Amino acid sequence: MNKSPLLPAVSLLVLISCHTSADDKLPEIADQYCHCFSSLERSLSTPSKRILKMAANGATEEDLQEERDELSDAQLKRLKTDMEKITGIEDKESTIYQCINQVDKKISGYRTKDKRKFISKLVSEMEKNDRCEVGSYIFRAGQKVMNEDRNKGSD
Repeated sequence: MNKSPLLPAVSLLVLISCHTSADDKLPEIADQYCHCFSSLERSLSTPSKRILKMAANGATEEDLQEERDELSDAQLKRLKTDMEKITGIEDKESTIYQCINQVDKKISGYRTKDKRKFISKLVSEMEKNDRCEVGSYIFRAGQKVMNEDRNKGSD
C-alpha cells in the first residue's frame, strides 16, 4: 500500500503547538477528525475495510495478497475503486483533505507535551468510535509511517 496518502492526515496533526491543552480536548478532536471520514466510511465495502485494517496494523504484502486472492472478481473491482477513493484523500481539493485541514486549523493553537503520544491517544480515541473505522485505520497507518521515518532518522 502506498504510504503517501496516509501521511497528510497525521503530518498535518503535528501542527499542534500552544494555548489550550489538546489532551483535554481529545474526545472532541477525535470526533471532528472522524466526521471528516464519514462519507468515505459509508462508501467502502467490507472487504476493503478489512484490507485497510490489515495494512494499518502492519500486515505484510504477502498477507494482503492472500486476502485479495480470496476475493471474487466483483469484490476485486470494488476494492480497486475503494483504494482509489482512499488515495484520493491526499488531493488538496478533496472534501476529506479540506475537512482535515479545517480541523488542523482549529486545533493549531492547542498545546501538548508529547506530540507522538498525543497522536497515539488520538488514534485510540478514534478507534472507540464505531463510525470511525476507516479514519482510525488511516491515522494508524500514518502513525506507523511517522514512526518508521523517525526510526530511519535515528540510524
